[in-house]
Amino acid sequence: MKTGSKRKGFVAHFDAAVCQACPFSQAGQCPARAGKRDVRLRLYFSQQQAQLSQRRRRSAAKKQEGRNLRAAVEATVREVKHPFPAGKLPVRGKFRMTCMLIGSAAMTNVRRIQRYLAAKQEQENECKETKRREDRKKDQKSGQKCDPKLQGDFFFAIFVGCLNDYLQLFSLRRLCFGF
Repeated sequence: MKTGSKRKGFVAHFDAAVCQACPFSQAGQCPARAGKRDVRLRLYFSQQQAQLSQRRRRSAAKKQEGRNLRAAVEATVREVKHPFPAGKLPVRGKFRMTCMLIGSAAMTNVRRIQRYLAAKQEQENECKETKRREDRKKDQKSGQKCDPKLQGDFFFAIFVGCLNDYLQLFSLRRLCFGF
């Protein structure tokens, strides 16, 4: 591949033997053409056409993954506009509008992060609960009973864990207890 004669685009040369085996050439859909003096097949394209082709290729790869980027962008715009009545900002002026939109986008991101962390925590809790159930089944099969003293320790551990989660949720642990 090299730059064209007018330096506005690029030229790609192809071997005739390779092109004859190509299904596009056999169907008559190949955009490469032979020159008058040079019998090699060539294809002219500009920088914009190359970038457009790369963009289409990336978009097709994302669609094959099962993700639609346009839907994600539209959902983000809706989520940023949603808190405002009729989707319009209650302020005038470029600076104030910019501040409101940045604040709305920041809150959207905070909400998404919080939902992600909550789902992750819920998944970890489900794994722990499954492990506890399996341990209890093993204890029941072996005929062992839980010691009442251990049950009290277990209750205390759950209580402390819930208290820590509650305080961490409201960030009061650091304010009230200093740790």
